[in-house]
Amino acid sequence: MVGNKYKYMFEYANDPIFLIRLESVGKFSKIVDVNTAACVKLGFSKEELLELTLEDIDISEDQTFDKIIDKINSVGQYSFERKFKTKHGKHVVFDINAQILEMNEDRFILAIARDIGVKQQSLNDIKFASLGRFAGGIAHNFNNIMAVINGGIELIKGNIYDDHSIKILEIIEKQTLKGGELVRQILDYSGNPFSFEKSVKIADFAIEMTQMLRLLLPSEILLSLSAEDLSVKIDETQLQQVILNLVFNSKDALLDGGEIDLSISRVSFGEVRDFEKTYIRRNNYVKLSVIDNGIGIEEELKKEIFNPFVTSKPFGQGIGLGLSQVYGIVRQHRGYIYIDSTQGIGTETNIFLPEYTGKPIIREEITQTKLDKRVKILLVEDDDDVREITRTAMEYQGFDVVTATNGIEALQVYNDEISLIITDLVMPIMSGIELINEIRSKDESAKIIAITGFPSMKVPKGIQLLQKPVSNKELKEIIEESIV
Repeated sequence: MVGNKYKYMFEYANDPIFLIRLESVGKFSKIVDVNTAACVKLGFSKEELLELTLEDIDISEDQTFDKIIDKINSVGQYSFERKFKTKHGKHVVFDINAQILEMNEDRFILAIARDIGVKQQSLNDIKFASLGRFAGGIAHNFNNIMAVINGGIELIKGNIYDDHSIKILEIIEKQTLKGGELVRQILDYSGNPFSFEKSVKIADFAIEMTQMLRLLLPSEILLSLSAEDLSVKIDETQLQQVILNLVFNSKDALLDGGEIDLSISRVSFGEVRDFEKTYIRRNNYVKLSVIDNGIGIEEELKKEIFNPFVTSKPFGQGIGLGLSQVYGIVRQHRGYIYIDSTQGIGTETNIFLPEYTGKPIIREEITQTKLDKRVKILLVEDDDDVREITRTAMEYQGFDVVTATNGIEALQVYNDEISLIITDLVMPIMSGIELINEIRSKDESAKIIAITGFPSMKVPKGIQLLQKPVSNKELKEIIEESIV
């Protein structure tokens, strides 16, 4: 019915499109053509839709189609909202733009339908981006504070031999680490985390995770795994967070023991479901499912389950960031999430991540090497406290340290005796990125480590990037690894 010239655009448009014959009596007849998006959104096959009229699937309570057709006939074009019922009983509200189309002396209505939920999601994305920028600014300042506190604690512990004082310091240190983890969870929710993405063979990863989880779960809980050999591009730490959060949520729902099934399989975009009913990008997806036969989720909590600080657990047993963290990680990786839960029966959580077909990177263990020579390091950091505590820690570990407060100062003191540059990225006058590029233009072999409190920072190829706070021990090991 649609000419060959426009058939491709019609068929592969993102929004549902209906071509409907307009009868002389002013009524819609059966649908004469639809595109793939209409079939996917409504759940009908094309053959089934061609046997229906729009009235057959319409459940709106306002103006009738007679009035709508009169307006279309009078002006040739009209926009309106209608609520349709899918084949599976769900309700979808569409913003429909309809116009008269004449072909071979016949009159048709071409109706393009936009899911209202997709529009709302666009607004949510704007709010989400604002939250990400706000969270990123907080993270930068908070991580600088944590870097000073953690570094100071480690230095003091090395010079105190009183067990009681050491115990107090360890308690403080433990709480600062919890603070850092809380910031990372907020960043994950905001979709603005600090991550290192790479191709991961998810079946191998899940097998390792399952072996560990079986040791951690109570003996009365049976954990099973079925996994296809598929790959996704994701930060391994974040993938671990997703699996841990989902499995332990299921564990908490199994009050008297039960079963948790973890499965990994390939699905097409037409099989993807999403909590917010967003448009599903055309792709093959890896479906990660965690299914339990626990107590289920209360009905009133389902709509807010991904909001931060919403939890079904008793007071004191959770702060409600687990699923919001999972939500943020999934969204960051252009994925989708859907939870189906019935009280007294159980919960099924489905994660859909785009399948990655590139060559996976094999994970390798890093071996540490002790240095047998004294190393001179240029430390570039604009925060006075961070710079002082880091310099003190490195000198205590046996390194010679020269400091600078910004990129310009660093260029002035840099010379051939410097074995390694450790630089912050966000600084006044000259940023860390500008400094790296300037150093590299003069000496391509210069060894540089970048450290930042901001998430999602990008650095030139070959530069190691660390996220504040970095422990003194970890920094020492990375320095040794970089110099060798």
